[in-house]
Amino acid sequence: MTSRVISKRDEYFAYGSVLEAVSQGLYPDRKHILREFVQNAYDALADLKARNTSATLEPIEITASAPSIIIADKGIGMSRETMRRYRYLGFSPKEIGVHAGFRGIGKFSAISACDRLIVRSSRQGEAKSYQVEIDAAGMFTRLKSERNPPLEALLQEHSKINETSEDSARHYTVVELHSIHEDASDLLDLAVIKPYLTETVPAPFDPTFPYGEEISQRLRQVDKNFLEVPLSLNGEPVYKRFLPKISRPEYKAIFAPDSDELLAFAWSCQNTEKGQFLEHLKDGKSRRHPYSGLRYRMANFAIGDSTLVRKTFWDASPERAFYFFGEVHVLDSQVVPTSDRDNFEDSSARARLYKACRDIAKTLNKYAALESQQHRFVEMVAKGQEVLSETEKELRTGQVEKELKGDKEYQVETILQDLNKRLKESSRKRPNEKLASKAKKVIRKAEQLKRQLRRNGNGRVEFVDISKELKMNSATKALYETIVEVLRDEFRQEPQRFRTVIRKIHQALREGY
Repeated sequence: MTSRVISKRDEYFAYGSVLEAVSQGLYPDRKHILREFVQNAYDALADLKARNTSATLEPIEITASAPSIIIADKGIGMSRETMRRYRYLGFSPKEIGVHAGFRGIGKFSAISACDRLIVRSSRQGEAKSYQVEIDAAGMFTRLKSERNPPLEALLQEHSKINETSEDSARHYTVVELHSIHEDASDLLDLAVIKPYLTETVPAPFDPTFPYGEEISQRLRQVDKNFLEVPLSLNGEPVYKRFLPKISRPEYKAIFAPDSDELLAFAWSCQNTEKGQFLEHLKDGKSRRHPYSGLRYRMANFAIGDSTLVRKTFWDASPERAFYFFGEVHVLDSQVVPTSDRDNFEDSSARARLYKACRDIAKTLNKYAALESQQHRFVEMVAKGQEVLSETEKELRTGQVEKELKGDKEYQVETILQDLNKRLKESSRKRPNEKLASKAKKVIRKAEQLKRQLRRNGNGRVEFVDISKELKMNSATKALYETIVEVLRDEFRQEPQRFRTVIRKIHQALREGY
């Protein structure tokens, strides 16, 4: 039996359907296409900074105007060889752990969203510029009319490259997604892409964020590759957003178990108001604020959203994840983002990261518990002030019914006990001197009122005695007192209601006696 040698011309190992899977299947959310090109621009600027640490980085400029969206950077630029390989699917000279993008497939996410992908670039120090044009519309037309065209032929025949002279001092890359399709119109909608960019890309913090520079400085200290890149959208700067009414940032380094290997570094700011951060809507309702919670970031790009952090390491009291906002910067190069960057690839490195990050939740849960106690303390002081001021006024104007004297004593005694207990607990944990001082003033006033009530107002206060006022005989008085005791027992858990009933009885007796 003889065997036949198969010529390379007789068989292919990849076909056009691969292109459909990559361009359409991996990026169902079209906004992620924009992120892929911002990643490439970011890497070009990072490479420029690595070559010259004193270089000033120009903003990445995004222009969204029908029918196209353009992403331009003044990074290191691409050489002729890199531009030639730009047409290759899956080829990338970038390194995992060094560059934000590294798979070589992100650029092809765009071809299902536009008719043509046009890329022009000039490498720093080279007197040439190169342009690659990929005819996306032509490729997909061919895929519809021809069954299983070879992938290599498809890419080769529907792309071209040319070169022109350029000033060697110039270096840049300009990407144009020309003739955006209707089903990808979100890419041209500023109301959609601006919020996406603020949450996703490595833009600087909003300059009005009081702790922005402090946080960036700490991140530069722990991550030598940390980089923030200025970015503009249709001429307007894009910044990372922040939430108001926050505490100073807390920082936490996450190390591998029994090792000094730094896996991640987290920062977080806590809501100074009670509970979760809330967004107040126009209809008067509220919901959990979309910017609340912590987000993973790698190479300063967001990985997933705040629910990913809650799901992956916030096991106990998960609702408290949204009492904070902040970031978890992943520094372990063995942890690899998925293609759509909604999570990390399943691996032992990811499992180790998630397990180590439980310390973040453990620490922040303690802070949340302490803050909740402080909020309750604040509420208790305010309520104590209100009740004591009302009681003081009633005693001064002779408006306290004799039947309510015992309830007033009980109320004041409860305030005293609760505030003393809270004050003691607060001093052992996270003392708030201003609040403690206010609580002590309320305690002093409560002690004064307690003495007044016990001594019948120190002789200066007359309690309202309806039996004396209406000159009840002993039998009527005994009957009335029996009724009052029954009512007191009935409304023991509702002192305010008991007070209202007594005052209504007094009024009725005065009118009808």
